[in-house]
Amino acid sequence: MVPDALEVAAPPPQVDELWPDVLAPRLESFVAYLDGCRPADGSAPRLAAFDLLGVSELIPHLILIDPVEIGGKTRFRFRFVGTWHLLTFGLDPTGTYIDQLSDDPLAWRSQEVLETILSTGEPHYWLRPSVVHRQDFSYYQRIMMPLADEAGRIVRLAGCYDAARG
Repeated sequence: MVPDALEVAAPPPQVDELWPDVLAPRLESFVAYLDGCRPADGSAPRLAAFDLLGVSELIPHLILIDPVEIGGKTRFRFRFVGTWHLLTFGLDPTGTYIDQLSDDPLAWRSQEVLETILSTGEPHYWLRPSVVHRQDFSYYQRIMMPLADEAGRIVRLAGCYDAARG
């Protein structure tokens, strides 16, 4: 843990999961790119069509997560974490499972959200107050979208994070 990174005694921040009327430019660009990765039937964007170089300006803000079945339970492993996330939150979770990161209720909520995206195939937005004190913003926002194989089975989740003013 990074010193002074977390406010230990603070109550868990509330999560706003209502999609805003207008997305921030980075998030709008991310959604537009992934919408372009959808097949003609409009189902989930295809992993085969997703190319990091297609969104090279967003790479620092991206996270890729693999759902992994272990003992009948789905766990979520960080495959790729962009530098914005590393610099902002002060840790590199690449290769670890989300349930290994924290005993925090927000980590549990993250697990629930990823399970919902996996089961519904629907993207998810949230705006969260930051508990990290090193940056110049008080909220961050995130969109997480499913990526499917050619059979339509969700095999990866792609997220884009950005600062938001509170």
